[in-house]
Amino acid sequence: MSAATRPTPAQAETPTLDATEVRARVLADVTAEREALAVGLAQARADLSALVAEADRLRAEHAAACYEARALHARMPPAPDVPDSSEAQELVHRLMGEGPALVDRERHTLAAARADVEAAWSDARPHLDAEAADLLAAVEALAARYAAWWGLVRDVRHAAETADANARTTNGPSTRMGQQPDALAVLAAGRGADLCAVTPLPGTVFRQPEVIAVQVQYPSGTGDLLNERRTPGVRVPR
Repeated sequence: MSAATRPTPAQAETPTLDATEVRARVLADVTAEREALAVGLAQARADLSALVAEADRLRAEHAAACYEARALHARMPPAPDVPDSSEAQELVHRLMGEGPALVDRERHTLAAARADVEAAWSDARPHLDAEAADLLAAVEALAARYAAWWGLVRDVRHAAETADANARTTNGPSTRMGQQPDALAVLAAGRGADLCAVTPLPGTVFRQPEVIAVQVQYPSGTGDLLNERRTPGVRVPR
């Protein structure tokens, strides 16, 4: 990394804010409104549920009293004074309708903070770039070790494929190992990928081997026909 992108000693001593902290500062007011809205909506829903539960209880008690009075041929009890939940329902609907308005205020708040966020990014970037440079050096060193193993594995596979002078191997494992590992391949290895894995041939994974006739030339000039199974990476006599 060039000296221009690395933090100076003065910059290194100055703590920089993380993106999460900057976002929290920019959206502090909107976040407070959202939290207050969530608390108010939860309370409004709880109040509405309590009113509905009380109304259901009164109706159930009235129905039971009517059933008992009918059985005794008595006067029917008066209808209960069921609490009105319309205002509570309107409050819940109004609070739910404030969600889109909060999203709009958040978008405008982010737009107004663009200059401050760009400045914070300019302050934080040298520190992040320095950390990235240190990590890249370690990753590149690890990639070189992966590449050395990759080359050795490829060489032994190729040697095994060409060890018999009277046979040839088509599309053997050494030709289907992919590219030599680099820094990006190290990330794949960190996720469990085998950098020396052999790529299967297309269309041959579930297909049965094909029996073909191969003409074998002997030193005497005579010939004979042999049946060999053609499979990926299997030597076919010449």
